[in-house]
Amino acid sequence: MAPGTSKTRDDSSVYTETEDFQRGGKAAYLVCGDDQRIYGNEFSAYLHAGRASTITVVLDTCGAAGFTEDFPRLCYIYDPEGISMLVSFTSDTRTMVAFDMAERNQIVVTASRVHEKAVSFRGCGALTFFLAKYLQEHPNDSAISFVKHLDDEFATQPKADWRQHPQIQSRYRLNGPFRLLSTKSGLEAWLHSMLT
Repeated sequence: MAPGTSKTRDDSSVYTETEDFQRGGKAAYLVCGDDQRIYGNEFSAYLHAGRASTITVVLDTCGAAGFTEDFPRLCYIYDPEGISMLVSFTSDTRTMVAFDMAERNQIVVTASRVHEKAVSFRGCGALTFFLAKYLQEHPNDSAISFVKHLDDEFATQPKADWRQHPQIQSRYRLNGPFRLLSTKSGLEAWLHSMLT
């Protein structure tokens, strides 16, 4: 495997950031079972092939924020310091794809920044566990409250190099309570499966 590759327990490559001469410079991508690379902009396009008006993606993996750098037009970033807005993009591809898909919202929750590890907790990813727990206990909190809580939770990790800094990115500003699923029954079923 190339330097920079992350592995899962079964030794299959899931995410990597390495020199990619076909695309020029560094690139982050997922590797599928057939060893094909899927880059962030391609993954985002797959998601928008359906009819949903809002798509939420949770990436609970090492270096997850690196993969989303290619997602088109994720203008808002929610992290513990607050909400920031990206004003412009340097990639023509991002602008073209964003123009074609402007009517759909995309929300991406990432477990870790580009060079950070994502750890497991109670049989699943730590982000997934704490996300489910937080949404169950605080169903009316905002996205920024959620990110601040997770950052506080991960700050208690005794191994400094295992601390994660999750964030949320979205195409449009998130108002009101942070939701993963649009219906209460869908959310309750997901929470029950994660916490039991």
